[in-house]
Amino acid sequence: DNPVRIAAPGVLPKNILATIDDGRTIENKGDGNFVVHVANVGTCKVSVSAKVGDKIQFISASTFRCKRAPYPVATVGGRLRGGNITAGTLKAEAGIIAMLENFEFELRISIQGFKMTHTSGGTSRTIQTNGPAFSNEMKNVLNTLRPGDMVIFTDILCTAPNNEIRKLN
Repeated sequence: DNPVRIAAPGVLPKNILATIDDGRTIENKGDGNFVVHVANVGTCKVSVSAKVGDKIQFISASTFRCKRAPYPVATVGGRLRGGNITAGTLKAEAGIIAMLENFEFELRISIQGFKMTHTSGGTSRTIQTNGPAFSNEMKNVLNTLRPGDMVIFTDILCTAPNNEIRKLN
């Protein structure tokens, strides 16, 4: 889903009409706000008209690129992705962030929850939390890390802009 705002000089937002081609849909949310639903990539043409009295008057048409958003990547603090991380660096982070790499648009991806497994001296313990932030229990474990300990984040769930729940790992 792609929220867009459409305006035309001298036209009240409630009188703006928009259409889109190639099997895509555009939904009028009112007050000049629309949501474009794109199922296929490529270019599309959005045509804007206005209701003037009892007539529909064409205003303009524009061509846009339609791209799929890449699959989100889970990061620690938005900077770190897997591999070896020092305990100090890990302790300084607040939680898990989902990012879209190599994508020019800003989309909000919300982390719904994840698991953290800590292994030390052959003993493993898994802690689950809701939301993107490390729970207090997770922070306590991170504050007691020793050389050779391993921390793995799994079952990372996020909500994409279309409200689809995705598992990131």
